[in-house]
Amino acid sequence: MDRTVKHRLSALIIFLLSCFCCVYPVSAEEIIDRIAAVVNNEVITLSDLNKVTALMLASAGQQRDAKEAFTEEQRAEIAKKALEQLIERKLIEQKAKEFGIKADAKDVSRAVEDVLKKNNLTIEQLREILKKEGTTLEEYQKMLKSEILQSKVIGREVRSRITITEKDVQDYYEKNVKAKDKPGEKIRIQQIFIPVPPISAPAQVEKLTKHLEQIRAKIVSGEDFGQAAAKYSQDPASQEGGDLGYFHRGELLPALEQEAFSMKPGEVSPIIRTSVGLHIIKVVDKQGSGGSEVQGWQGKKEEIEDGLYRQEVENLYQKWMEDLKKKAYIKSYL
Repeated sequence: MDRTVKHRLSALIIFLLSCFCCVYPVSAEEIIDRIAAVVNNEVITLSDLNKVTALMLASAGQQRDAKEAFTEEQRAEIAKKALEQLIERKLIEQKAKEFGIKADAKDVSRAVEDVLKKNNLTIEQLREILKKEGTTLEEYQKMLKSEILQSKVIGREVRSRITITEKDVQDYYEKNVKAKDKPGEKIRIQQIFIPVPPISAPAQVEKLTKHLEQIRAKIVSGEDFGQAAAKYSQDPASQEGGDLGYFHRGELLPALEQEAFSMKPGEVSPIIRTSVGLHIIKVVDKQGSGGSEVQGWQGKKEEIEDGLYRQEVENLYQKWMEDLKKKAYIKSYL
């Protein structure tokens, strides 16, 4: 897991999640119609929830057949997830106020400069990309400010409490890796996957391919691959940022293997069609190709340390958030 703030050009859903939670006075007659939830002394409005739910439905709908409508149960489940995200974001923002944590103009300016440098863009080009996405530089800066603020809070409350020792790495290697550790070249990849049944009509395959092309364009423009995988990929690893781990030759589907082993770390593949569906892969790491691979747990240290850290962050974050919710006054009006 990347331990720094991840900046993306096309994270409009996250931006809307952070910016639509407005607090304003309401009369007694308006409460039922205009409040979706109360989080301590702040409200999440029904219009806020409807906007975020609509975005999540649109995102999910891009991966469905145009004729396949959502059921009422599916809509209700998506609305429930949207409300949970809004509640968690509100709790984090309240913690930021409690701790006096802020994201100032310098933080945002550095984040924008990092995006420009990373993607070899000018500020004018960035404005144009954002315009095509239906937003503005000012709105994008608000999104970055919200992400920076939340990263600072989570850094203080979660990441700062985690230490992975060499003993942790060695123990994990002995219990989980040693017996499977094989010599030779291997790669670690992330994946965004959309299943395509063999009997799919050409028009449906073309539609899904275009959808993946749009996702890939966002990643190339700066959206984080792991975040995109969590939103769009339809395989069990999606919630792990699409991280599939390490593979030796002969362990992947032939089309994936041919592409993956020809790529360099950090590169993103074109869309790959296999017998099971459509894939976009990113090579995270490559080892053993130079013939001087470090053996034993030392050769796996960074990989294991990173995996243990990500797992600990996720576990501690969930416990921390559960504790926040238990101590908070949260009332849902759904």
